[in-house]
Amino acid sequence: MLGFTCPAQARLQEIEEAPEQMVYQSRQAVRDQQNQTWQIIAYQRVKAGQISDPYLRVVGFPGIVRIDAELPLIMSNALGDRFAAPPAFDNLFTDTTHPESHIAQYDLADVIPRLNIAVPLRLEIPSPEKAVINISPSALFEWQNLSRTSQGKTQE
Repeated sequence: MLGFTCPAQARLQEIEEAPEQMVYQSRQAVRDQQNQTWQIIAYQRVKAGQISDPYLRVVGFPGIVRIDAELPLIMSNALGDRFAAPPAFDNLFTDTTHPESHIAQYDLADVIPRLNIAVPLRLEIPSPEKAVINISPSALFEWQNLSRTSQGKTQE
């Protein structure tokens, strides 16, 4: 069942992090099936004309949820499509000796082009709490537009 506990509204943001470094992101606040709040941030960085892979950062409430960030993020929809986004640790924490257990990040490079943006997507967060988050088609549309937007900005 793909019913929504709280529809996620997306909005593409453009942020200048440093000279010649921009990040494009779509950020949603959502609730899982147990009514826990999560931040879901799809983003792509452009640094000195180089475009990074698109990533999905999943942030739960500290002390309430724990994510096994070494496992892939499983995604599925009502059409039977299933995807596994691999973990991406390379730029998640500045202090890698003390990672935050309520934050994980996944590489979406192979997933985004295959998403059917007309159908809600179910995220199965790898956690002891077995959290499930539903992502709206409008948010998926924003995820797919990340790459187009960042590529367009490098060509201006």
